[in-house]
This record gives sequence, C-alpha cells and structure tokens, in this order.
Amino acid sequence: MAFESIRLSHLLGFLESNNLERIADPWIDGLTVDSRRVEPGWIFVAVSGTRMNGHEFVDEAIGRGAAAVVVEHDVGTRTVPVIRVPNSRAAAARLASAFYGNPEKSIEIVGITGTNGKTTVALLLESIFHHAGRQTGLIGTLFYRWKKRKIKAERTTPDAIELFALIRRMADEGVRSLIMEVSSHALDMDRVHGLRFQGAVFTNLSRDHLDYHKTMKAYANTKSRLFRSLDPFGVGVINADDPMAALMSKAAAARVVTYGARKTDSDYRVKPNPIQPPGFLLIHRGRTLTFPTGLPGSFNRLNAAAAAVTALEMGLDRSAVERGLAAVNRVPGRMEGWISRCGIRVVVDYAHTPQALKQVLKAAREITEGRVSVVFGCGGDRDRGKRPQMGRVAQTLADQIYLTSDNPRNEDPEAIIADIRKGIAETAAVIAIPDRRTAIQTALREARKGDTVLIAGKGHETVQESRGETEPFSDVEEARRILENERGAA
Repeated sequence: MAFESIRLSHLLGFLESNNLERIADPWIDGLTVDSRRVEPGWIFVAVSGTRMNGHEFVDEAIGRGAAAVVVEHDVGTRTVPVIRVPNSRAAAARLASAFYGNPEKSIEIVGITGTNGKTTVALLLESIFHHAGRQTGLIGTLFYRWKKRKIKAERTTPDAIELFALIRRMADEGVRSLIMEVSSHALDMDRVHGLRFQGAVFTNLSRDHLDYHKTMKAYANTKSRLFRSLDPFGVGVINADDPMAALMSKAAAARVVTYGARKTDSDYRVKPNPIQPPGFLLIHRGRTLTFPTGLPGSFNRLNAAAAAVTALEMGLDRSAVERGLAAVNRVPGRMEGWISRCGIRVVVDYAHTPQALKQVLKAAREITEGRVSVVFGCGGDRDRGKRPQMGRVAQTLADQIYLTSDNPRNEDPEAIIADIRKGIAETAAVIAIPDRRTAIQTALREARKGDTVLIAGKGHETVQESRGETEPFSDVEEARRILENERGAA
C-alpha cells in the first residue's frame, strides 16, 4: 500500500534529536529498521537488537538508497543526513506515527497484556465489539485481521513501523476500534511507543521470558508500562487475583476497575454459573449479571470476565457482550479439543509456562472420566529455570507424562528433557521421546476410551524449530492424522 512522500524536515519535528547533520531536505518515501528492506528515498533507523546492532549496517542502508539514517551513537559523517537520537526504537515509533499521519488518533485502542490469556481475551473483545456494531480490527498472536482481511502474524505485536502502517490501513478502511495483544517484548522495545490506549487489560503474570527480562520484577515492571500509556479518559481492567494487581493499578494513568474470582473486594466478582456451565456470573455493586461462554475451564471464565468487564466499562451494551461471548466457542490452539471415534479426548493447548500448564491440566481433569496424559516439552534457547517447574506441575496433575521436543532450536532435545526431569520424581510415570511426532503417536496409541491426551506447548503453531532449521509441524493436524490412520476418523 503506497503512502504519500513527506519532507524530512517535517518528520524531524517529531524527534528528540541532540545531533543533526543535514546536507539536504529530501522527500521520504518509507521507513524501516531492517537494512535489507531499504529502498531509495527511505529512512533507515538503526536499532540495537539482542542479536544484531543496526548501526553496523548504516553503510549497507545508504548503499541501497537510504535518504537519511537515524542512530543512537556517532557513526561519523555520511553522504545523507544523519539524525542522532537518545532512543532509536522510540524514534522509529515517532517517525512512523508522523509519516502515516497519526492514524492512532482516529481509532480507539484496547491493549491486553499478561502471561496467559491475551489471545483469548482479544478474540472475545473483537467479537463483542463486532456485535456492538463497531468496525473492529485485531492485532495478536494468531493473526492481524479487519473486515475481510487477514494477515498471518509474524509476532504478537509488530515492530513500531509495521504497527503504525497497519493502523493506517485499518483507519483508511473504516476501522474505528482496535483490539491488540501487547507483549512484554513490545513494551520493552518501544513498539507501542506513543500510542494512547482507551482500554488496557491485565490478565495475570507468571514465569515466562526470563531469558529476556532476567527477573520477575523486571518482567512485571515491563508489563505495567501498558497502564502508563492509558488515555486519561480510558480505563484499566485488572485481575485482582494476581499478586501483581497492585503494581499495575499504581502504574495506571487513568481509572482502574478490578475483577476476580477470589478477591471479595474486586469491583466485579466472578463466579461460575451453576445453572448453565461453563457460563459465569459477574457480581457488581449488588447486581448479578449472567453471561454465557462456550470456552471450557475456570481460567477461561476469568478470560471471558476480563472481556466482559472491559466492554461494559467502555460503554458497550450488555446484549452485545452476551452475543459476543456466546459467538466464540473455539480459540485456535487454546483448549482446542475433540473426541475421536474410539472415545479418546484430545486437547491441544499453547500452555508453555508452569501456570498455564497447571490451568489446562486442571481443566482437562474436570472433563475426563479416565486418565489424563500430557505430551509436552520446553523451548530451547529460552528460560531453563521453568523446565523443572513444568515437570513438577505435570507430575502432580497428570497420570502419564510424555516428555518430548518443543522448538529445541539450538539445544540438544535430550538435555532439555533432562532439565524437565529434575522436577519429576523417579516414581512418576514418564516416557521420554524426543521426536514430537512419535511422542504424540505413542500417547494416542496408549490412550483408552474415556482418557484425555493433552498436547501442550505449541498450540496454534505450524512449525518446529530445530538445529537452525524450520519444518512444518502442527499438533492439531498431527493428532488428527494419527487418529484417522490408526483408530478411525476423529
């Protein structure tokens, strides 16, 4: 999609620049943080990443036709304007907002953050807003979509330049409400810098991404940045059951409402609906509101409640909330299940943290007459500390454990499995099968009628990363294929 050119001098007014070497005022036709994507007339923004430093590619960008470069430190004099800024990631966001005409100002934006539940809450909110008659866009882990468009997501939250371009496209095509998942990486890397959220949701916080954030305190503080970005007239919706609720509330730049199943002083108390499970009740200011949900598990009651409370507090009609929640009975890769012809229940879930695995195993136990088996592993080149914790959870809640690979990347799958085993007693029923396809096949072969086989960790993902290579792999497709070939169609 083409956008109008704009003078460099106009864009510079949006930057905090303490050093500017200008030899011209060129027309700017585009922006990028990737030197390989530079085209003539574009600005190249050099960012320092975890693996590469964009400052090393300034000459490459100029060679490809960059009209100007933005840097954080001195790179010497070049044949194009060099703009030095204190934070190039934030500068990329400011430039993108200006280049694309400040599209965020014409759309109300709701951001969801938390370790688990972001995708489910986002899809539920998208559905509710749609049923309220609002033209709505979605940016999240599964995809980016609006109206009849759907784009595969490369990451949960796009980089700032891609994000503002996407918001511009949505705004031009009539979108007026945007629901987006906001990852901790996006917050830390300033991908959403400059956005003002009319709604912000915090689902929960548990161990994850410590290979990046190093400590839980740093991880939590990063999450809280979403609430500092609230519009003064917006609303923060916070899970009061989570120990980090107070931190999120304190960071909020607008009013806050809370929801929870355990905290009696929550603004919205969440309870199961004993008459129509898995529906739920919201108790608010002495009133009891009844809502449907087609998503199983007590954790999904909280996800649905988060969406309902957000919508209600943003002024949406209760009937739209009811219809929107009822319309979502499946979230790809999240408690996605079916029963085979031979009576085996298969559940595929993205659970890749100790807390998430605990939640889905409890949910599986609630709907299982026989045994619960779990197939899972842990990602390579990621936080090793959570591996024995996940093993401990599996031992506590599953009858049979199949340890396998889950994107081992550059690590030895057997070494990862050994780390997981550290949290599992020697007496537990454990079978280690590094090949994920074989592990799923074995678990399904050994299951009996009335059993549940939970395949955890990858959820919606369609590839497996190992030894620097990526190959197609889907837990859902693999399980269906095995069942169809060996036991009859699911």
